[in-house]
Amino acid sequence: MMCCLFTVLITFVGRASVFYSQSTITISGTVTDEKGVPMPGVNVIELNSSRGTTTDFDGNFSLKVKEGATVEFSYIGYNKYILENTSEAMKNLEVKLEPDSSELDEVVVIGYSTQSKKDLTGAVATVSSEDITQRNVTNISQAIQGAMPGVTVTNNGSAPGSGASIRVRGITTLQGSTSPLILVDDVPVGSLDDVNPNDVESISVLKDAAAAAIYGSRAAAGVVIVTTKRGREGVFNINYSGTQIVNTPTEIRSTVGPLRYMEMSNEMSWNDVGNGDNEFPIYSQDFIDSYLENNIENPDEYPLTDYKDLILKDYAFGYRHNLTISGGGEKVKTLASLGYEKQEALYDHREWKRYTARVNTDIKLSDKFGANLDISARLGNAEGPIVDPTNLAIESPSIFPAVWSDGRISGGKQGENIYAELHHGGFTNTDTYQFFGKFGVYYKPVKDLKISLNLSPRYNFTRYKSFNKTIPYWDYDDPLMTGEPNYIKGHNVLDTRLTERRKFYKALTTQVLVNYDKSFGKHHIEALLGFEEFSSEDEVLGVAGREYDVVEYPFLNQAPVDKVFNDNTSISELAYSSHFGRVAYNYDSKYYAQVNVRRDASSRFGSAYRWGTFPSVSLGWVPSNEDFFSGLNSLVSFLKFRGSYGKLGNDRLGNYLYLSVLQFSNTLFANGSEVESLRTAAQHFLAINDITWESTT
Repeated sequence: MMCCLFTVLITFVGRASVFYSQSTITISGTVTDEKGVPMPGVNVIELNSSRGTTTDFDGNFSLKVKEGATVEFSYIGYNKYILENTSEAMKNLEVKLEPDSSELDEVVVIGYSTQSKKDLTGAVATVSSEDITQRNVTNISQAIQGAMPGVTVTNNGSAPGSGASIRVRGITTLQGSTSPLILVDDVPVGSLDDVNPNDVESISVLKDAAAAAIYGSRAAAGVVIVTTKRGREGVFNINYSGTQIVNTPTEIRSTVGPLRYMEMSNEMSWNDVGNGDNEFPIYSQDFIDSYLENNIENPDEYPLTDYKDLILKDYAFGYRHNLTISGGGEKVKTLASLGYEKQEALYDHREWKRYTARVNTDIKLSDKFGANLDISARLGNAEGPIVDPTNLAIESPSIFPAVWSDGRISGGKQGENIYAELHHGGFTNTDTYQFFGKFGVYYKPVKDLKISLNLSPRYNFTRYKSFNKTIPYWDYDDPLMTGEPNYIKGHNVLDTRLTERRKFYKALTTQVLVNYDKSFGKHHIEALLGFEEFSSEDEVLGVAGREYDVVEYPFLNQAPVDKVFNDNTSISELAYSSHFGRVAYNYDSKYYAQVNVRRDASSRFGSAYRWGTFPSVSLGWVPSNEDFFSGLNSLVSFLKFRGSYGKLGNDRLGNYLYLSVLQFSNTLFANGSEVESLRTAAQHFLAINDITWESTT
């Protein structure tokens, strides 16, 4: 599908109210880029205070600061500009920001920590919030399509709200899921599309074992880390964006007309029976030659039905609204966002809606103690017909009617009528409710050491309902419908089916992290120690009712008592326990070494095979920083060689494979002349006692 987007962006910029002493002064001016173009949205902050503002649409700013203070001008992608020793005379300033000639100092999220891009020894790819915003997409998975080498993104379909499948460096497992581990602010989630793209600050993809080994047992298919936006000190922003969406088909397959269809049907049948004497076994030559003329006189017996025009639309509308409010001072910084999106399909009765909300709060209790409180919610709704009519709308031959000339449903082609199924065949409805939280505290006993404790609950609830209805039809010569009806295939009384499912998922992630970051002389060392526990429970309740006599009331209590059945009811549990660590060292930004190790236990394996150890080591050398390379710096500004070895694990092979699992069901037994239903239990699969980790090296 081709998507036309019309976006309106409104930004309100303000300052927190502060009581200033008489020693405050006002500085003002304009900020431009290297070409002299005014720059809106540049952060103008008085260092070591809560005072700050941003430039307006014309690049102008005005800020009250303490006399003699230092003011910083910053904007993503540009070098910071520092204005020192401010005075009352600083009016009508002209500040020019120069673009950052190197992105090597960009901070990259690498799992429980960050590193400068120039210091990486593993394979990490990143996408910034600016890139995501420019793409203006519904789901994050679409935003990274084609944006990173080694990351393949394939759309799951063109239906409203549909996401994409992500593969990091291809297929990395012999069986089970090949999807990467998805984390939002270091907390595992079910899907990359659980987050509103408007809330994303950056996305990091850990591609090789050196980068991903810190996630050990769950990283064999790669790791995708999403970092969400947060409030900034001294800046208060209100940002609204609205997008109008028009979806149009890029191309629709062409099909033959009615006469050529009949000729090809004859050719197919003639070939199948051995090229006999009769070259018109289905439609006679006279029938074909007079078909269009006969259609004018009797369109019911000689129909010309354009199913594509009857079912598919030329365009479908949608719209998206996002509101973000952020700000804060030295002690508390908060960002809150609300999002709403609705999209229609290119056929009737299908639409998709999403509501999102997020509040990220950082609290600085003192120089040593702090906390963060993140809460987000997502509500989704998808409604649709019982069938996707797209293919059959294109493939259905035009010589079979969808409706008779008086508006009644016809039998289509031998009881197959996609138009009738779309409008009268039933419906599906899915409601999704998701809640995420992250509650953390940290303590810095000394400047370079940070100890963190995080608790992250996650709850998902899904309500699904599907109803397959009867579709009766009568022949064209029975306009009063006095005879017994026929039924569209798959839509008679015996095929009526109501399915309802309730899925409840809950998970809790607990983390204890110790981060150490220290530079002394030409040496720099970064270390991490961590402990993590994860537990989840997934419960599905499914019920189906069949053979409805009255299809106007699609509720389970309207089904015949003996036609209500269990439908895929299940419950499962999963837990992990992990210990991990990382040490990264570099000397004079020339020689790099990094070691990761993670030891995981998974409840999917027996106690004797439960633990696995997943190490990695990586080395790097930057010859462009060597003295002998100085003569080549005008040609090559940065050159780094790196290599790595690592081992990753995969336990996504299925639950309880090491146990003798009994599956229960109701079975019919003959008891004399009577048939009796009894509860039974059986072991359907053999237990594999020694099943353990699949490893990728």
